Amino acid sequence: MRVETPAEQLFFTTAIVEATGSDGSMWTGTGFLYAVSTDRGIVHFLVTNKHVLADTTEITLQFILDQDGQPAYGRAATARLAPFDVSRWFGHPNDAVDVAVIPFGEALNGMVAAGYRPFFRALPESLVPSPDVISGFDAMERVTFIGYPAGLFDTANLTPIARQGFTATPIALDYEGLPQFVIDAAVFPGSSGSPVLLYDRGMVVDRSGNVTIGSRLYLLGVLAAVHHDEVEAEVGKAAHRLVARFEQLLGLGIVFKTRTIDEAVDLALNKYGFSRAHSQLEPAPQPAPPGGTPADQEIARDT
Repeated sequence: MRVETPAEQLFFTTAIVEATGSDGSMWTGTGFLYAVSTDRGIVHFLVTNKHVLADTTEITLQFILDQDGQPAYGRAATARLAPFDVSRWFGHPNDAVDVAVIPFGEALNGMVAAGYRPFFRALPESLVPSPDVISGFDAMERVTFIGYPAGLFDTANLTPIARQGFTATPIALDYEGLPQFVIDAAVFPGSSGSPVLLYDRGMVVDRSGNVTIGSRLYLLGVLAAVHHDEVEAEVGKAAHRLVARFEQLLGLGIVFKTRTIDEAVDLALNKYGFSRAHSQLEPAPQPAPPGGTPADQEIARDT
């Protein structure tokens, strides 16, 4: 598959995050690449969740190798960040907001030093919907999210899994008073850190019922949690009643809105003395130089 259309490019915006804890335990999550414009050029970040990075001593990011500007399916480009601790990433200042970002330049340096040239696309800040655009969303919209549910991916091609669902609470409202909304979809652990997108092609219907022919692509937020419920079930027949308790996934996921990503990014930019600039990025997945931009390298040197 040649990567040309927006849908094809979305499959290369994510990386599987393999984390090792201080006790030797291991877990996986998802991260995606986000590009922002600054006064010193474009800066790339890996977006994920605090709970994916908390108490880690090292992480490994896996991408696909680049071969003549196209993905070399089945061939991995990996970046190992170790030692890795809280000083290497930036969490949202609100403890209740499970969003974290990592400046991506250091990971790029590691891959280039190892002889890897990763093939990836970054989601630019220009895909973030403005308040006016959000006001045009209906209460129920179809969403797409991409990642590694339960650590699953296509091991032959090294591509992630794309899934779809619907908004279960309106995007315009802050669910439970936090900058988040709920989606009704098959969400499983391992999907944490997945980008959640509104992606329509063909006939687009707005909240007033107006129909246009075209497409919509917006970055709505980052998937962070799975709603579950505790269920009791009687087990077999016995002289004494035996009850098993287990957690049942409800098929509902918590998504933190894109403004929380930008708030975490701003913490990082402020630390390194960068300022935001007017975005000149096209609203589509963006390639980047193999070693990152000069701004990425400047931050990597200060990390």
